[in-house]
Amino acid sequence: MHESSEAVAGKTNVLSILAQVMTGLGFVTMLIGAALVGVALIQEFQGEDGDFQIAEVLSSAYLLLMGLFLAGNGQLLNAIRSIAINTAAMNEK
Repeated sequence: MHESSEAVAGKTNVLSILAQVMTGLGFVTMLIGAALVGVALIQEFQGEDGDFQIAEVLSSAYLLLMGLFLAGNGQLLNAIRSIAINTAAMNEK
């Protein structure tokens, strides 16, 4: 398979778009998760609803963590695309 780096870049445009979407959604999810963790901790430390319930805080933190994984996977796809393009460029030489 001897293709130019421009051909590989053209064939992997969808991968680039998917990586950008995943990274963007990951950052949005992290922001929402961080806001929910802050609200949950404030509500729990106020103590108006009884004892400290760690499950509510952990579920918000889980959303924050899943956003981090989603953004990381988007960057991983971006790295895979870059590796494919650079490998084709080295193959041209």
